Amino acid sequence: AFFGFDHQGGMAASSREKDYVHQTVALLQTRGIKTEAVIGIRDCVICDGVISDHAENADWEVREFKPRFVVLQLGENSNDSEVAAGRLTEQYRHLLQVLTQAGAGKIFCFSAWKDTSLSGPRNSAIRAALRDFPGAKLVDITDVGKDPANSGDSGLYRDPSVLWHPGDQGMRLMAERLVEAFLEAP
Repeated sequence: AFFGFDHQGGMAASSREKDYVHQTVALLQTRGIKTEAVIGIRDCVICDGVISDHAENADWEVREFKPRFVVLQLGENSNDSEVAAGRLTEQYRHLLQVLTQAGAGKIFCFSAWKDTSLSGPRNSAIRAALRDFPGAKLVDITDVGKDPANSGDSGLYRDPSVLWHPGDQGMRLMAERLVEAFLEAP
């Protein structure tokens, strides 16, 4: 099993089956790897940006499900002042610590969607947190986020905050990168 923190609705995917979590499971199964996914629970009305909301549940969820892989896809919605003040790094580091102490398997962290490079502000914050956790692996999707074709489909969605997120094609590419990272992990 792998455990992912993501929005229950799959951001801008056209259906749950097309979000990166479900596509990752499907890709692994086509390679003969039996797996299932669990999406982390967040008890908050609007969960974007506040990574500490994940840490509140991560401890018991990891202990309960004992995942082989844990995937973090967080940080894009942290506001600029939060990022500049180091809060994103602090919260991300705290979540990684909680996951590690709870006995999480291999931890994979996506780079921030739409940050234009690994030296972008959100990716720099995520990478700073990862320095304290050498076992966690960064999965770079900066090139995927740069291509507008990988964002939400304007034929399905009108809200710019939804269209900004990965659509079906972006989700598929994220799943492919994740599967590569899983298969390379010892």
